[in-house]
Amino acid sequence: MKILSLIAALFGILALVLAQTGRDLSAAVLGGVALMCALTTFRSTSTSSFLKIFVSIFSTETIVFGFAVLAAREGLWPKAYADYVPPDSLPLTVAIFSMLVYFVARLPVLRQILRIADRYYEATERGGARIWPFAPYSAPERRIAVAMVVFLVLVNQVQVGITVRLSFFNRDWFNAIQNKDGSTFWHLLFFVFTPWALMSVTTTVVEFFVQSMLIIRWRRWLTNHFVSLWLGGHAH
Repeated sequence: MKILSLIAALFGILALVLAQTGRDLSAAVLGGVALMCALTTFRSTSTSSFLKIFVSIFSTETIVFGFAVLAAREGLWPKAYADYVPPDSLPLTVAIFSMLVYFVARLPVLRQILRIADRYYEATERGGARIWPFAPYSAPERRIAVAMVVFLVLVNQVQVGITVRLSFFNRDWFNAIQNKDGSTFWHLLFFVFTPWALMSVTTTVVEFFVQSMLIIRWRRWLTNHFVSLWLGGHAH
């Protein structure tokens, strides 16, 4: 977390410097928000182990998307991928999410609830897992759990992007129908809707599978943990 907060702070300083040289107010806002995000990320070291995963994800995305936005403003973004430049609001949004998670983690009621969740995400036991079609492997259970949570968050964000892309498809598709543009109609149907709809279905199925596996592993570990506290060493 400390290294991540340092990188976020350096990015915020860079954004402020570029804003000063180019008199760009939006870059200045991005730099200020990134510095605040760096501060909350640094202080998140002492918060819930479960919520630190979300702080790390959103802070990392603040840096990645922020650099992409700054690169586009400075003319460093490849022209071939001009349509894929993140909007200016994206790094600001994920930075705000990171700070909100930090402040929510400070609530006494939530800290009490997360004491149960943190047990699993601090587990030292080794667990087995397999990612098809690769061979099974073993790793600390907490790393497997963190990897699943990160994967689920990223898949959920990809699904949001797919939904936005399909909304643009609906606009263009009905415009083609209204204009009686047959070539555009069939092109959108086969080369836009079909692959994006397939991606939507695939990500939904994968998300359901990984989420179910996480719930099963989480429940199984907690059950074994509390039963062993109750019965282990003749504690009963």
